[in-house]
Amino acid sequence: MIRYLIFSFQFYYLLTVFGIEITYYDAMLIITSMYVLASILPTISIFDVVVKGSIAIFLFSYLDVNEFIVLSTTTLMWLLNFVIPSIFGSYFVLNFKLPKPVE
Repeated sequence: MIRYLIFSFQFYYLLTVFGIEITYYDAMLIITSMYVLASILPTISIFDVVVKGSIAIFLFSYLDVNEFIVLSTTTLMWLLNFVIPSIFGSYFVLNFKLPKPVE
């Protein structure tokens, strides 16, 4: 629950950074609907950005939000919350060395 609250606030914050004038209530209603619909559809995590992007475009079209801004926000969310942590995690996993056993 806390994770989705943080992601929803990040999405709202990025929308405001891109200059979208939307009330907090309307934004949270659409964003939580987007996450619910995206979680219902089974996807591979690398295609998650495509599914969430298309759902977000569909939902935000009711508020006349530009498609480019919605796609940019969805892509930034994917980069910040999936790609960058995966890169850092892969670096540490690949450089991990098991300790040698003591004889």
